[in-house]
Amino acid sequence: MTRNSLKTYIKNREIVIPNGDNSEFLLDDFNFEKLVIEENAHADVLISGFDKDLNIDILLKENAYLNIKGVIESNTKNVKINADLHENSSFSASFLDFSNGKVIEKGDIKCLGNNSSAVVRIASLTSVNDDKHIAFSINHIALNTNGLVDNYGVCKDTSKLEFAGVNHIARGAKKTITRQASKIMLIDKSSDGIAKPTLKIDESDVSASHGAAIGQINEDQLFYLQTRGINETDARKLIVLGYFTPILKMFENEDNFENISNLLENKL
Repeated sequence: MTRNSLKTYIKNREIVIPNGDNSEFLLDDFNFEKLVIEENAHADVLISGFDKDLNIDILLKENAYLNIKGVIESNTKNVKINADLHENSSFSASFLDFSNGKVIEKGDIKCLGNNSSAVVRIASLTSVNDDKHIAFSINHIALNTNGLVDNYGVCKDTSKLEFAGVNHIARGAKKTITRQASKIMLIDKSSDGIAKPTLKIDESDVSASHGAAIGQINEDQLFYLQTRGINETDARKLIVLGYFTPILKMFENEDNFENISNLLENKL
């Protein structure tokens, strides 16, 4: 897939995708602070070289659409993303997190306009002594908005992973639908996973749900694969790869998909 670099769009530390544009972009320069998607513009953005801290504000104007995805690599320690969504706008974010050490990743998405929607999907792999805290929240301010935060985690060795965040439906945000879910697989007994999906509901005419699941690798699946001649190490890798499938699907049409799959497999 050929993508246009967003470097040429950076002016005064701001990127603006113009009205009516419908393009696929490569984000390979982080010398900016704000990303603006103008009215009726559609942008599909792949982040490349995501190996440093990131702090950006995102603005989606009326009828705008942004799909942003990327691999968070080893040297990233802090991620902060704020997004304001106006009427009929749509925001989708997918991140594969392979950062190392002590890491804090936060997101705050505000559905300010009627009929706006936000979906955030994160898959994180922790190993050795990693200590990661990931919290993405969606605030529903307007009518008939939709929000989903979907977290997947795998913990190895003595690492720790925490998924948190709050989906808030404000008073007056009727007909809103929101969900926050976290699933963590513990590979080793010494690893630690914490899931704290939280809902704050100030309106009655809404639909809201949350879920959390933390557990060991499925022994039945492991046994089945071994009966098929796959050794235990490779069987564990296959199970984890399958666990990350919902996120990997977001990248399967990209030129670097094979590299992403190999990176995940090597880290297992």
